[in-house]
Parts: sequence; C-alpha cells; structure tokens
Amino acid sequence: MFVANRVQYIRDHTKADQWQYISTQSNPADHASRGLTAAELLTSNWFTGPEFLWDVNGVQKSPVEVALMVGDPEVKAQVLSVQSKGSDDMLERLYKYSDWNVLIRIVARIRRIVHSKPEVRCLAVDELYQSGLLVISLVQRTVFEHEWKALSKGQDITCKSKLQSLNPYIADNVIRVGGRLRNSSLSMNQKHPVLLPRDGHITQLIIAHCHKEISHQGRGQTLNAVRNKGYWIIGGSRSVAAFIYRCVQCRKLRRPVEEQKMADLPWDRIEPSPPFTYVGMDCFGPLLVRKGRSEVKRYGLLLTCLCSRAVHIEVLDDMTTDALINGLRCFIAIRGVVRHIRCDQGSNFIGAKNELDSSMTEVQTDRIASYLLERQCDFIFNVPCSSHVGGVWERQIKTIKNVLNSTLAMCPGRMVTHPSEHFFMRLWQL
Repeated sequence: MFVANRVQYIRDHTKADQWQYISTQSNPADHASRGLTAAELLTSNWFTGPEFLWDVNGVQKSPVEVALMVGDPEVKAQVLSVQSKGSDDMLERLYKYSDWNVLIRIVARIRRIVHSKPEVRCLAVDELYQSGLLVISLVQRTVFEHEWKALSKGQDITCKSKLQSLNPYIADNVIRVGGRLRNSSLSMNQKHPVLLPRDGHITQLIIAHCHKEISHQGRGQTLNAVRNKGYWIIGGSRSVAAFIYRCVQCRKLRRPVEEQKMADLPWDRIEPSPPFTYVGMDCFGPLLVRKGRSEVKRYGLLLTCLCSRAVHIEVLDDMTTDALINGLRCFIAIRGVVRHIRCDQGSNFIGAKNELDSSMTEVQTDRIASYLLERQCDFIFNVPCSSHVGGVWERQIKTIKNVLNSTLAMCPGRMVTHPSEHFFMRLWQL
C-alpha cells in the first residue's frame, strides 16, 4: 500500500513522456546489478556506454509503454460513480428572488407572454393567484415526486409517505389537504389548503410574506396568517419558529437588553477597616422644612462607610461650598479622621437632578479638596456611571428621602426651626 500510494501520486501529477525512460538493453547499470560473465561483459556496452550517447543529435527517448497488467498490486483502481439528477431549470431561476409578491408578479408577466395576451398595465388578482399556484405546483412536483405521480394516476399513496395522514388530492393542478369540510361554505383555500414542504426557498418566502403582513408578530399569529392565506406547511410550527429566530427585525425587538460586565471592586470596599475610614458621599433633597411661618429648603448630606455600609446624615442649609464644608466638619468631629471620600459625579451630587443642577454650580471643589487635604483626607471624584467604585447607593438615597418625606407629612404642624443631625438621625430611626 505504501508503494501503491506513491505510484498513484506520480501517475496523477506527471505524464509518462517527461520521464526520459531508458530501456534495459541500453542501460549499463543493469549489468552491474544483475551480473554478467566475463565473455558477456566484453560484448556488452559496459565499457562503451549506450549508443545514444555517441549520437550527435542528442539523447533519443525510448518509447514508453504505459499499459499496466491487470490486477497490479502497486496501482490503485479508481472507480468513478456518476449519478444524474434532473432539476427544474424554471424553479432554480426563481430561487434568486427574495420577495413573494415580486416573484408571483414576474411569473404572471411571463404567463401573459406565453399565452400571447395583450399587455395591460396592471395585473389582475386572479392572475397573481394562478401564478402562485403555478410556482407551488413546480415545488410539489420536485419535492413530492412519488406522491404526485400516484395521485395524478388516481392511486393511493403509500402508508410510508408523510402526506398519508393528510388525505391529499390534486385540485387546480396542486396537491391540497383533504378532510371533512367538503360541504362547508368556506372558501377553497380554507377548506383544503395547498400543501407545502417544511424546508425550501418558496416556503420561506411565503412565511416571510405572512410574517411581514402581521407586523412581525409571534409564532402563533404567523402560523395562523399562513393558514388563512390557504397554505398548509408540513411541520409548520417548527418552520415558522425557525424563521422568526432568524428574522433580523424580530431579534432586534425581542432580544433582552445587554448589560455591561462590571469591573472589579476597589480595594477600599473589600478590605476590613474601621468605620468611616473610607467614605462615600452624596446629597439628597431638597426637603421643605418649616422655619417660623415660612418654609425653607434643606438638603441632606449622606455619608456611608464603604466597608460596613454604615450611614451618617448631616444637614445642609444650601448647596454652597461653605455649607458643604461645615457639614464635613461636623462629620469629621463626630466620626473621626477620614482617609478617603468618594463622590459619584454621575448622580445628583453634580447635577443629575434638576433641583441640584443650578445649586451645584456654586460648589467649589478646589476649596473642599484643600480643606480635606489639611486633614489628610483625599477627595476623589469617581468616573461617571461607575457605581461599583464606591459611593452612596441610589436605593439608599431614595429610601431615606421617602422616610423623611413621609415623617414630615405626618407632622405638618410641627415647627422645625433648626434641623440638626440628631433630628435627621431620629427620622432615620423612625
């Protein structure tokens, strides 16, 4: 087999004429390999060489016999099997169209030319209907070849056929589904729909046409639309589901919203540390507080420990820089030295909310950072929309704001002249 593979490779990639074969009678190397007596050696070409070397015209090629022995073990036998398959050229030409309406219009125009009918600008409904039946008839003759031959001769199809349970018959030159509704007043397409294969280009065009008519609804609605049109697809539920799965517009409308994978948590959120050593800061409000006979706005400065998630609330009279520094002074005086303060600039602290948008323009971050730097505290602004880095959770802000609003609503007559941190902490406990 080793030699046979290489002999076959040589025979496939070369020709016998290019090898310049030298016959045994002219080859002196055979005398040394096969052996000669002294008398035979004197009369051989061992000393003179082959005669063609003495020819001035050059090397003469000896004829090569390419005929091989029958059953040669060093030559592979090649068997070429050719199977002819008939195909409908007309049906193959229709496969290049991707719209069912365009396809049947083209077929209707061709039928007009074939029947030598006068050209009319608009096509009739019956012409389009007959063109659709013609295309489906071509598909059925190709896919259901044996069933078509049996039904056209008036014979019953075999029990092994997948159409046997549908009781098919031929009407209008197409195979239709049988049944028990022959005496019904329904239309022909509803009583006996046209059979279509599960796979195939024409079937996909009809499904796409019905799916587009119902504005890309689900599988059940699309299958009902196909049957209302008068088509019965074998295994139609799977075919429709597979088509909707590949539909680009449906995938855009129905696929879930993708979420970005969050980055790793920073070290100050996962390493154990004393409470309020690393703090996230945010503001909420405004809250309407009664002062004398008037109502004033007060804001809440919410500081939470990044490690233990403990909460501390301070009161801000307004959103100026001085008010924020005073709130930080009260916080540091109560909780001790703070190493890092993180602030989420993508939330309401920088102006995401309309109420804080105008107020935060008065905040000078340079003054706040210089004040905290004197106390060995870094004031860090996080990247926008990066809640995993650190800061106050939006859920905490909403919860605290709801509790404060509901508590103040329960005691509208209470006069709060000087809201303080203790007042807010009392409301938080309530």
